[in-house]
Amino acid sequence: MSKKVRLYSEASINLFQPINLPMKACHYLYSVMRKKKGDRIILFDNKNGDFLSVINQLSRSTAIVEPIEKTANYQVPKDIWVAFTPVKKVRNDFIIEKCTEIGIRKFQPIISEHSVTRKVRNEKWKLQSIEAAEQCGGNFLPEIGRLCTLENFFKTFPKDRKLIFCNELAAGPKIRTVLVDESFSKACLLIGPEGGFSNREREMILSQKNVSSVSLGTRILRTETAIIYALTAWHMLLVN
Repeated sequence: MSKKVRLYSEASINLFQPINLPMKACHYLYSVMRKKKGDRIILFDNKNGDFLSVINQLSRSTAIVEPIEKTANYQVPKDIWVAFTPVKKVRNDFIIEKCTEIGIRKFQPIISEHSVTRKVRNEKWKLQSIEAAEQCGGNFLPEIGRLCTLENFFKTFPKDRKLIFCNELAAGPKIRTVLVDESFSKACLLIGPEGGFSNREREMILSQKNVSSVSLGTRILRTETAIIYALTAWHMLLVN
């Protein structure tokens, strides 16, 4: 039996209440997947879980589907954020896709003195996150924060959230040691640019009250590699 198509719905899903899908979904179901009336797909809406849904009407311009059975509950990942300095386009795409697949609550892009890019297209990142969730079977979409400076990031950073600074100078204990030895349920991984944070920025980070500086090893890692490394460690050690 082939795997059912999974699609995200901007509209809230309620059993037996038909939903008009947008044009992009019409094209995908009709022209790409060659679906027809009576076929079944999975819908999710980032709040109510997964729903088996039957296609009531389908053409090049119209797709009406009806949710007929709830098949999975809403699956919220453990409370981990990823704060990072955006990199070039294709590598940002990789970060959004893989972090959504692994599971995080929030992306927070940050401008630093050594940032290579100072623009973020939040809507594009959201679309990439949706596509990743559709593919991997998740039904939670991470929040995508607005690009901000490091100073503004700390102005609103929650006091009860652990900040795990992945220090490019390899200063501090290995990340595994901190994750195993310290007790916290909410955290944020902070990964800087490949050129590193400036001395001023590093002092600012280390002056925060609930911060741990950790090492990811002695090798110089690309931003996306550091993020996946640290996030995987979090999930392996703290998520059942």
